Amino acid sequence: MFGNRVYIIVCFLTFVFLGDKLFGQTTLPVSNSSLEEIFRRKQLMSDSVKGDLSNFSFMVRPIQLEHFTGSSRKLFINLLQVEHIEQFNTKVPLRYADGSMYPTRGWQGLYAIGAEARYRNIMLRLRPEYVWAFNPSFPTFPSDHYNIIWNYYYNWLNKIDQPERFTQEPLRRLFAGQSRVHYEYKNMALGISTENLWWGPGRFNSLIMSNNAPGFLHYTFNSTKPIKTPVGSFEWQFIWGGKLKNSGILPDETNRTFNGRFIYRPKDTLHQRIFTGGIITWHPKWLNGLFIGTDLASICYKKSGTPSATMGSVFARYVLPEDNAEMYFQYGRSDKMATAWNLLEDTIPRGYLAGARKLFKLGNQNKKNPSFLQLGIEVTQLQVPNLSLIQQAKSWYTDNSVRHGFTNNGQVLGSPIGPGSNSQRLEFSWIKGTTKVGIEVERLVHNADFYYNYNVNSGSKDFNRQWVDLSSSLVWSFQYKQWFFFGQISFIRSINYNWKSLIPQPVTPENYFSDGWDFMNVHRRIGFIYDWSKVVQKIKKSKRNN
Repeated sequence: MFGNRVYIIVCFLTFVFLGDKLFGQTTLPVSNSSLEEIFRRKQLMSDSVKGDLSNFSFMVRPIQLEHFTGSSRKLFINLLQVEHIEQFNTKVPLRYADGSMYPTRGWQGLYAIGAEARYRNIMLRLRPEYVWAFNPSFPTFPSDHYNIIWNYYYNWLNKIDQPERFTQEPLRRLFAGQSRVHYEYKNMALGISTENLWWGPGRFNSLIMSNNAPGFLHYTFNSTKPIKTPVGSFEWQFIWGGKLKNSGILPDETNRTFNGRFIYRPKDTLHQRIFTGGIITWHPKWLNGLFIGTDLASICYKKSGTPSATMGSVFARYVLPEDNAEMYFQYGRSDKMATAWNLLEDTIPRGYLAGARKLFKLGNQNKKNPSFLQLGIEVTQLQVPNLSLIQQAKSWYTDNSVRHGFTNNGQVLGSPIGPGSNSQRLEFSWIKGTTKVGIEVERLVHNADFYYNYNVNSGSKDFNRQWVDLSSSLVWSFQYKQWFFFGQISFIRSINYNWKSLIPQPVTPENYFSDGWDFMNVHRRIGFIYDWSKVVQKIKKSKRNN
């Protein structure tokens, strides 16, 4: 058995090294490894070392950058980068856009490796991801919350598949990861994919589609490069037949009752959830640096007869390479497609994000490899805008008909902050080439929709117990030869964790403002990417010299 495996590996590597030149195609997978961010930053600097980036919106991702072709061969094979990430949370999970990884406490790791092959216009990429997590227990929604609080909490749990903890055992999962097969014609591709997608201009959040959840199997028709026309360039992606997976994890306390009825409502587990959606962006030829677009997502239970769940947004990104800056926004609604004439109504469940970034050059202005000070801000608001919607318990990523919501494998498809939440993030970084050292601070308000729904409808009027996370992070990345290293350490102070009050009874004016359930959580993440291409090129060069 072992001998057969060695034989297969040797044959594969021999096949890779055949030919006069290596075919390489840079695909920037949607991940948290900072590679996408480096290329997006290069666009702000007008850095064209890896090709002209000026026409890329960076709002339809993943992005393909063909940077080297050659050889008279019709068949090309290329080894993809090896990636490894490890992260650790001391007290509770940290939810952020991390693809196939889970929101768990303790140690967790991801490994990814693969290869791609092209024969004429057909391309096959296999890049699976293996994830493991120790998954120890951590505090969840408190059992000693009153039944009435649990009743209002289930207004959300019954409309979304988002468990706090995934099983009681260690996790080991193999995902198809960033894999796809497609047929290319000019700058378009038609195929099948399990890749993570990111739609919209946000750097840390996206209203409709991000890599917060694992990728799912889908059909895709997309542009591979901006398509130039007389009125400007376009990028797009349309996907259909997307197969979303349920977590299979029941929420806590499913036997609780309130006013004589069970508060838990079982979800439809018989019918497959199907995702359909698309995004299109336009770069007007008369307005350099401006990209505008719209996206739409729809989910239904296959052949169940229930209505579909729909959401959509409009967005724009303005790039100012002369000033090394960018501005962007995304504005949408969580109940239907977003259009210019239905975004400003008073009683709609709307949300938005907006951000900006500016790089200040340091030192000698004529230096070939200058350093920069980077300042950035991004604000995301998913809390519903008025009391009427709060009372109806309508939130982003939840739905009354498709009650697994906009999730895959138990995680939200869009913004990692989740339903009803708000985030404000600031960044201060030193940049030089691919090296970055910076500080990020964030204020995250968890599910304000639930919090105000409970306080208004129950009559408690206790508005002193919002769950707020205040975090400070040291982030870094650098490249050494064919290695790219990145990491982060975050200190998160959770205030009123899970809206838990520690006020002694009875409540008095003197103890009302006492501390809630507060504690400090530490998140650590470290990873590397290893690029095979330089090694392969050296071996091929050595073969030619011999």
